[in-house]
Amino acid sequence: MPILRLLCRVVVLFLLGTLPTALSGQGPQKKPLDHDAYDLWNSIGGQALSRNGEWIAFVLTPGDGDGRLILRDIRGRTGGPEMTIPRGSGPAITHDSRYLVFTIDPMQAVVDSLEKEGKKGDALPRDSLGVLELASAFGAGGAPTTDFFRAGRVKSWQVPAEAGGYLAYHLEKEEAPDSAAAGGGEGAPEARTGRAGRSGEARPGGAPSGGGEGQDTTGAARDRKKDEGTTLVLRNLANGEEHRFGDVMAFAFTEDGEWLVYTASNKDGTADGVFAVRTATGASSPVLTGQGKYTQLALSEQGGQVAFLTSRDDWEAETPAFTLYHARLGLGEARAVATQGTPGVPEGWWVRDAGSVSFSDEGSRLLFETQPRPPEAPKDTVPT
Repeated sequence: MPILRLLCRVVVLFLLGTLPTALSGQGPQKKPLDHDAYDLWNSIGGQALSRNGEWIAFVLTPGDGDGRLILRDIRGRTGGPEMTIPRGSGPAITHDSRYLVFTIDPMQAVVDSLEKEGKKGDALPRDSLGVLELASAFGAGGAPTTDFFRAGRVKSWQVPAEAGGYLAYHLEKEEAPDSAAAGGGEGAPEARTGRAGRSGEARPGGAPSGGGEGQDTTGAARDRKKDEGTTLVLRNLANGEEHRFGDVMAFAFTEDGEWLVYTASNKDGTADGVFAVRTATGASSPVLTGQGKYTQLALSEQGGQVAFLTSRDDWEAETPAFTLYHARLGLGEARAVATQGTPGVPEGWWVRDAGSVSFSDEGSRLLFETQPRPPEAPKDTVPT
């Protein structure tokens, strides 16, 4: 009993000794949150889930610095191994659940440093593209692979919405020899396929790339500034085969992946037009060609139909009017369906070139925009 009473007294004295400290709030102080702490927090974005429910990819982005792409095998109750891809972003898993496609951002510190030096535009590192076959993402013991397809200086890419097997990626303008070092860096890994494949750049319509005689133009058309496209690559993901098409401005897959459709433009007008590529063969065929601007490319949800606007029919005018064209892919040249003077377009109105073009859900109607035609600017006159 004396020992028990002694222990009780010790406990009571200990509590009395600590009570003033607890009441005064003078215990260990936590570091207050400030702006530097916010930079350490990660936000989750860019999620992609495979249709078979076996894979998930998402992006962790800190408040400051480079993000990272996380790929996780989620088969089983506890899930499988996990892979981290530095600076990966914008993931997509193909419709067949076989491939992960993603963007590789340039290092933010490198970009910031170059911008401080006054560099901008093409002098800065550009995005790259990565393609990973999910079946080979992890090796023995769950170790993540580092061997996947990469392509540098990619400004956009796309996979079909309801089909697997194909990827289209649009390259940046080719670098000048003296800017290769500035535009590459860690953000633009060297392209490699790991498999033998056939590749070769083609002009729109399948003609060999290279120079060509310019088209004759007169008046305003001769002085009009033309856009210049860059190379588009169609890649077969299963065998690594690639087909390249030059002077491309915009592109889109049909949802079933059977067609890749693109617009093209170059300075002398020899490449201008809309073209359709049958993905199974890589063969490109013209939908409509002729010097002018081609814009607002639209595809029907069911596939097989394309619509777009072009100024080719009025290219020589001071201010060309645009015409809405429609075609069924693989069934001949596009036909004009609406322009100024067409029944339904009010008098004094024309097709709005910056307006959207789309198909109705069932694909039986085309939606486009019109607007009053602006008055022509008066020509300069010299008093006599």
